[in-house]
Amino acid sequence: RRGGATRVEQVVQLAAGRKPEIVNHYNSSISIKHGEMLTLRCAANGDPPRLTWTLPSGVVLNRPQKAGRYSVSPDGTLAIQQISVYDRGVYVCRAANEYGTLRNRRKRQYTHENV
Repeated sequence: RRGGATRVEQVVQLAAGRKPEIVNHYNSSISIKHGEMLTLRCAANGDPPRLTWTLPSGVVLNRPQKAGRYSVSPDGTLAIQQISVYDRGVYVCRAANEYGTLRNRRKRQYTHENV
């Protein structure tokens, strides 16, 4: 302390962060038969990623949960029980953290077979 002035110092550690990266990319549409179960995996790395799924209807599933025939597991896998023609469309997996957001789109087509 000199001349009545006080000096305060603080050491701050900065950790390098990065936006998440989706590590499994879907490059083509998939087809599935009526009544089967569909599972779509969304795997991402980053600091730590928050995974959400947007369904073709616009509904967002943003945590491990079960909503009717849809469920999201803690690892980000989306499962749809008893798939039907009404489930066709684009499913979007989004991985986000404080450094950024990435999306992975997956188109699901419906295949009908008469038994």
